[in-house]
Amino acid sequence: MHYRVIASGALGTASLLLAVPAFAATCTPGAEGIGDPYHPAYGNGGYDVSHYDLRLKYQPATDELEGTATLRARTTQDLSRFDLDFLLDVSEVRVNGVEAAFATVGEHESVITPWTVAPGDPGPENQFDIAVYDRGALAIQALRDETGDKAFFAVLKGWPRKHAYGNASVADFRRYTEEVSGKKLGALFDTWLFEPAKPSVPTMTGRSSLPVRPSSWTQIEATNGMHER
Repeated sequence: MHYRVIASGALGTASLLLAVPAFAATCTPGAEGIGDPYHPAYGNGGYDVSHYDLRLKYQPATDELEGTATLRARTTQDLSRFDLDFLLDVSEVRVNGVEAAFATVGEHESVITPWTVAPGDPGPENQFDIAVYDRGALAIQALRDETGDKAFFAVLKGWPRKHAYGNASVADFRRYTEEVSGKKLGALFDTWLFEPAKPSVPTMTGRSSLPVRPSSWTQIEATNGMHER
């Protein structure tokens, strides 16, 4: 799983791409420093950086510095938040392209708390969040893999007829798919729709190749950003 963090500053912009393991129920903050006896607050705990990219733009006329720092890293623990040493004034932080909460502590420490959305219950303010669209589609594919094509397509045909001109919840849909497929699907729905972090995908068996993207994929993908504006 990958988290992308972008931190924007009045004098600079920093971005961080953080690869993290599968979601765990218990997450803890990363350490403020790595324990150096002379500079205890330097460095950050909870993740290892594998790549650091820094791009700067300086305006001599105004003596103004702008920049973007991009980090690629992998966590060493399940993080609820993490620190980033960054000297420029930060105005925005993004994780995987999604805005995250942050606070500046001291002269150079940014404490970042990734903002997450549970796709199955995003709340009215997040109903158009990209996580709802992205994870919703992945959840449907995971459901097909779990139930098999026969039950899956029976659900697709029967569900709209059952609730035409009415309202239904995620729980209603889960119960219906369980009735049609004869399988218990609570764990699948919880994993894909009610845990903010995206789960790892097991290797799909019985398929000779990856599915081919439809010709409309480019147009569909182009609309992703509109939900973040």
